[in-house]
Amino acid sequence: MKFLYSNSIKDLPAMNLLQNYCVIKSFPNFDKCGFDMDMYNSQFKTANVIIYASSKEVSYPEHWGPLSIKCAFKGKEFYKVNNCNYAVADENYLLINDGNNYSSYIDSVAAVDSFTINFSPSFVEEFMDSISETDEELLTSFKLFDKNNNVEIIERLYLHDDSVSPVIFRMKQLTKEDFDSNKGEIEELYFLLFERLLNKQKATLNEVSRVQAFKKSTQME
Repeated sequence: MKFLYSNSIKDLPAMNLLQNYCVIKSFPNFDKCGFDMDMYNSQFKTANVIIYASSKEVSYPEHWGPLSIKCAFKGKEFYKVNNCNYAVADENYLLINDGNNYSSYIDSVAAVDSFTINFSPSFVEEFMDSISETDEELLTSFKLFDKNNNVEIIERLYLHDDSVSPVIFRMKQLTKEDFDSNKGEIEELYFLLFERLLNKQKATLNEVSRVQAFKKSTQME
């Protein structure tokens, strides 16, 4: 797929770029004596963390997570979020809201590449603070905020597309090549990805609004 991102960087809001960025290339050993899940999760609260790891068999117990995009390549990774089960594979990606608890596992004959892009709460806050009042009014009209004024996306599987996905694929490529050397471009792509993610949500909510149902919950389902 052609990467369709280069001409949009200049249109992104001005930001301080004070976020931390890091990559995790192996799954933690949850069975290790003394493993501290809270300490492990704390890094996702202060940094934008990319997880790029491969395994035939691995299991994450239920745990907290930030707003994230979950991808899997060369196989499937299974997630359970809010009593819903999702199979993430080459053709799709899963969005999970900040603050939700979820579990996941891989059980495959061949190694599956798990690729997750995590957005720290501070990054989301900085991004939203940087947008114009007009943009904020537009986002509010699309009900992209929860009762605490946090960004809230529609959790579901999304087929890869020509807007969000090219940025994901580019970030995956840069991470695989050399994360440290490519950190500058990855940092820029984080902002572009989040912008396109919000636009995707507006389009999805337009779809929801066209569903004929009395209750909003029924429309969303």
